[in-house]
Amino acid sequence: MSRQIALAGNPNSGKTTLFNRLTGSRQSTGNWPGVTVEKKTGKLFKDGRAIELVDLPGIYSLACMTPEETIARDFLTQNRPDLIINIVDVTNLERNLFLTLQLKKLGIPILIALNMMDELALAGDRVDSERLSALLEIPVFPVSARRGTGLNQLIDDLFVRIDAPKPPSTELTEAACTPEAIEAETEDLYRRASAIQAQVFYRQHPPGSLNRSDRIDRLLTNRFLAIPIFLVIMMLVFLITFNENLGGRLTKWLDVFFNDILAGIVATGLELAQAPAWLHSLLIEGIIAGVGGVLTFLPQIALLFLFLAILEDSGYMARAAFIMDRLFQHLGLSGRSFIPMLMGFGCTVPAIMATRTLENERERRLTILITPFMSCGARMPIYAYFTAVFFAAHKGLITFAMYLGGVLVAIIVAFVLSKTALRGSETTFIIELPPYRLPDAKTLLLHVWDKVRDFIVRAGTIIFLMTVLVWFLQSFDFRLRPVEDSSQSIFGLLGGILAPVFSPLGFGTWEATVALLTGLVAKESVVATLGIVYSEGALEAMFTPVSALAFMTFTLLYTPCVAAIGAMRREFGNTRWTIGALFFQTAVAWIFAFLVYRIGSLLASVF
Repeated sequence: MSRQIALAGNPNSGKTTLFNRLTGSRQSTGNWPGVTVEKKTGKLFKDGRAIELVDLPGIYSLACMTPEETIARDFLTQNRPDLIINIVDVTNLERNLFLTLQLKKLGIPILIALNMMDELALAGDRVDSERLSALLEIPVFPVSARRGTGLNQLIDDLFVRIDAPKPPSTELTEAACTPEAIEAETEDLYRRASAIQAQVFYRQHPPGSLNRSDRIDRLLTNRFLAIPIFLVIMMLVFLITFNENLGGRLTKWLDVFFNDILAGIVATGLELAQAPAWLHSLLIEGIIAGVGGVLTFLPQIALLFLFLAILEDSGYMARAAFIMDRLFQHLGLSGRSFIPMLMGFGCTVPAIMATRTLENERERRLTILITPFMSCGARMPIYAYFTAVFFAAHKGLITFAMYLGGVLVAIIVAFVLSKTALRGSETTFIIELPPYRLPDAKTLLLHVWDKVRDFIVRAGTIIFLMTVLVWFLQSFDFRLRPVEDSSQSIFGLLGGILAPVFSPLGFGTWEATVALLTGLVAKESVVATLGIVYSEGALEAMFTPVSALAFMTFTLLYTPCVAAIGAMRREFGNTRWTIGALFFQTAVAWIFAFLVYRIGSLLASVF
């Protein structure tokens, strides 16, 4: 019978780092049933035996106040794992013990991984782990998940305990999740957690003294310098990502591989096999040009996700939300709304789902409306594609401007809506600022690999199917007859009907129009479509630098992909709101693209 262990702990306690240490590459990532909160499972092996590990979402309690808390509680009470590894951040012992005391009430065997022991030693503090174990009546193992110390003893012990019979279960009832029950339990458990900490924790420095993180925060969260520093850091990320000696060189190698080497090999094989012309067109001008055009930018996407992961794991991204709170208060929002927006730099879908943690309904709806303006990773190939052609000397700066532009547009829209259609009172914002830490290399690599793998899977499935569909629609007319002039194809005729809408923006062609339409399925499809409908060198003839910038602006702001639309519908809980949001976002995209094109054209004529 398969044994199962759940990992439970506070956010920023090192839980996922420990999970990665124990499972290595033997893990899979998905979503919990019915929600987009990430679910990770993996295998731990020892002496030919295997145990399944489940990494629960980071939570502060089992109080059912957030989707993560509900998921963790339901899994523990309904699935009844054989064992719980409770990861406790020893540098924040009292707060972490609050969850420990709640977990103990479930009646499931528990081991405590007392994490961050290296940071405790660095600060000169000390904890009596044996005394802590005696007070809690739970085995305690001092570890450092980041450095990998103490894990062998933990693994040996859990394989011994996993076969022990479980005591009778204690189910958490819905009554235990009422506000009254939570308030009564919270006061009692925090009092107990505080009493336990007082008996086992020995601090070298007196309370109130500044530690290393506090001293760094004096600069990075300074009232006047925080936002400029944040902008400089993000600009450096994009300058390095698009540096010709890093991502740029790898991108050129992949471009040569797909368009010269692979296309040449396939073309030669087709000629030797005397394959029909349509098959040659499908493989060379369709699949290789489309899918290859997207995969070409994989190195730059990997670098961007690596830098974002470093900023997040170091603790800086939490500061970014904190420093934006003062600005967001003027927009009728709080720094809490900036957290989904930051997530939007990765993917819009989980970012929109993260808005459910916002308790204020007005703030939640406003955040859902503006989060798609954040430039998700799927849009980056579009920027890389156009900047390589029109802004080769300033690729990093232009791409940074697009990401920053999304934030600025969101701020403008939020300000207007908070003063008109979505007026309301200000909300408060409380966030935990984790200590600054050196990111764990293995955790970073696994995080980047998850993103890269997802991108490759999308390229091999959704983008592949879209390239075949695009090739067919631009190669045949409505009577399914092959056409030599693509403007007479199905795509050409459909795009021609909508093209006048985009003429004031500088790209009123059927090719650009159909590329935007395919972007509704997946934003990477825009690049795949342009690679098919435009022959080599045609992009420069159809766009100017100004119209290219307007096109990039429109793709930044217009309707997100269908997966994000579905997430919006679920979070709004209202089809009318969803349709209204889509029209609103597209209108905002049109207005700002129009401004970029007109102002850019005026400046180009002057200078």
